[in-house]
Amino acid sequence: MSFEPAAMKVYIRGRNVRITDELRRHVQKQLDRLSRHYDRILEAHVTLRAERELRIVDVTLHLPHRMVKAQERSKGIDEAIDLVRDRLEHHIEKLKTRRLEKRHAANAL
Repeated sequence: MSFEPAAMKVYIRGRNVRITDELRRHVQKQLDRLSRHYDRILEAHVTLRAERELRIVDVTLHLPHRMVKAQERSKGIDEAIDLVRDRLEHHIEKLKTRRLEKRHAANAL
């Protein structure tokens, strides 16, 4: 019996930014990359904002028993999306490392 992870639900919102199909695909592609690191992401809430010359991307990932948030700012929206993906990858890897260390510590006793 194999475990098939459920598809991540993605909610994208724009404030002062028009959400085009291309932008939606880019966000989805970057979030799919996160699924490679952790396949139990239940849903993602993404807010894209424009404030003066900055583009801000907020992402909240809902995991079982945990929430991971990240925000990045940049001059371009695509660059901000890529930066927030990098930050989320780092958070997820850190979370997985902590979890493994706890498991190894419990087994050592």
